Amino acid sequence: MTDVKKLHSGPAGVASTLADHIVYVSRASLPNMRVVAQQIQYALKHSANRCQFHIYYIPFHTIICEQILEDEHVLGHITTVGEFNIGLIPLDGDVLSLEMPDMFKQCYVDGDTSSLNLIAQSLHKVQSLYGVIPNVKSKGSASKKILQKLLQLRKQQHDSSVMAQHSSSKAGVGMDDQGQGHPPSAIGAAGAGVAPAPAVAVAAIDTLVLLDREVDLVSPLVTPLTYEGLLDELIGLDYGKILVDARIVGDIADPPKLPDLPGMEAAGTNKGAQPPPPPAFSPDEKITLMLNAGDPIFGDIRDTSIEKLGVYMQEKAISIRKTYNNFRENKDATLQEIAEFVKKIPGITREYKLLHQHINLAEVLKRTTDSREFRDYWQIERGILEGEDEASTLEFIEDLIAADVDRVEFFHVLRLICLQSICGGGIRRNYDGIKKQIVQTYGYEHIFTLYNMERAGFLKRRESKGGVGLGLGLDSGGSAPWAVLKKQLNLIVDSSVLNSQVDISYVTAGYAPLLVRLVQGAVQTDGWGSNAAPGGRRSSVLEVMRLLPGPVVEFSQSNSVVDSDVGEAVTRSQSQSTTAAGGTQSVSSRSTKKVMLVYVVGGLTFLEIAALRTLSNHPSFPYKIIMATTKLVSANSLLTSLVSTS
Repeated sequence: MTDVKKLHSGPAGVASTLADHIVYVSRASLPNMRVVAQQIQYALKHSANRCQFHIYYIPFHTIICEQILEDEHVLGHITTVGEFNIGLIPLDGDVLSLEMPDMFKQCYVDGDTSSLNLIAQSLHKVQSLYGVIPNVKSKGSASKKILQKLLQLRKQQHDSSVMAQHSSSKAGVGMDDQGQGHPPSAIGAAGAGVAPAPAVAVAAIDTLVLLDREVDLVSPLVTPLTYEGLLDELIGLDYGKILVDARIVGDIADPPKLPDLPGMEAAGTNKGAQPPPPPAFSPDEKITLMLNAGDPIFGDIRDTSIEKLGVYMQEKAISIRKTYNNFRENKDATLQEIAEFVKKIPGITREYKLLHQHINLAEVLKRTTDSREFRDYWQIERGILEGEDEASTLEFIEDLIAADVDRVEFFHVLRLICLQSICGGGIRRNYDGIKKQIVQTYGYEHIFTLYNMERAGFLKRRESKGGVGLGLGLDSGGSAPWAVLKKQLNLIVDSSVLNSQVDISYVTAGYAPLLVRLVQGAVQTDGWGSNAAPGGRRSSVLEVMRLLPGPVVEFSQSNSVVDSDVGEAVTRSQSQSTTAAGGTQSVSSRSTKKVMLVYVVGGLTFLEIAALRTLSNHPSFPYKIIMATTKLVSANSLLTSLVSTS
């Protein structure tokens, strides 16, 4: 492969016309197919050689994509059409993603549930690699369908394995010295490359918690106040990288000079061994910075509140300076001690440069978070969460609409009106009037945007009784379910407990993500309570979860028992719970934490990632959490997927 380019429209996006083969790796979307067709047409017209075109769809192809290529008269010129199911991609040490940006809209607005098969296949692959997950819990209609497909895949693989072993035994081939058949092929019923689940004594993952995004539509709309969350919110963090002004790196001074001590030359630390100075950048140049666990400074501060970054930066700078000063003051250092210090210099220098880089980034964030506009917006947001009067919120929204037509203001308007609708069980006052103002100010195409938001559950009119608030609207008593959820799950926490970063609510200065509270409830002795015996004690969390959309499913799996239906698995788990003591062990009863996989269908936010990491690292929480999702999302990216542009 001689040339790799990002797919974009226009003839400039075509690979060299002298190439013998042009390979497209693309998602099966209509805009992408139109670009591919345009480029093939251009290559056919201008290429002197006969190119061969190949296209691989991620993760699968659709009939409508082929139809577009056929309508553009290029399908017959494509030599190879294939599929490339990437599966879960590790974005960090504890975060996996299917990278399906359109999944939320497809599933919750368009009613297209085909992507649920891919989620089930990804979980099946996880079980094939790390063993059958013994404890499974889910909340939501989509999650239940995924589990149904997961059990079917496992049943199909089991049946294929049994049939293969039976055929080998009957033919008298493939037997080892003990008369046992060889393991079945790694290509099972789930598709190529998926090996049968190993019959390990202890699975690597103890518990799977599968949650629909529609269970918690509030958390994506809330402004994060962690370092990583704000980088994504204000700059844009994608695949672990951000695009920033070059001055953030270019302003860094030359690396600190090495201590001038006797014997340094002998230790090989002459001037030529000094690290090169940072490159010069033009003031308007943009550069890409990688931000992940490979950056030790970022790894320490990514989940830290923006208000505490200054303390960390100061302590880190003092520590680096102290390292140099201690060595400089050691006038009697031996050559061996000098040599050992020299070995540390590249790491210390890199740490110094990274620290300076993050100081500059933090200053960029602080200029926004300290502004009056940001604080006014945050106060309105907090007022909605705490249940303040709707009138003042709608007045603020109407002022935003009237004051500016900037795109940022547009998303601020959408976020606040959606948050008010969800937390208030709908918009009671001037619902049609606000929709009219949005359409008249930002464009008539947003009639469809508002329709999409209503379909997704973000927006609705509040009726006197009934309706949907967090998907359910008003309860029989006439109060919004958000008030009940907020109280029962302790979603709003007093600021006095935020100083120690013990409670997960520190991630946005007082709001604990609802989805993460559900994960906390899942490890109670009786979990979410769905497997409690009739007439027995049921979890208080279950009573709260009835206010959230979708069913609760809890069951257990084993290598020896292969269920083909969710109902069958739940029934067996319930019968076992009446004869055996179940529940989660406390962390004190075992030496190490077990692993919990939290899989969010429809998108996971950096705010929730920070809260889940905090929960995972807490000594009293009995699990180490690994997170998986269909896509890392923010409020803007989630709402952008619902925005109509035509």
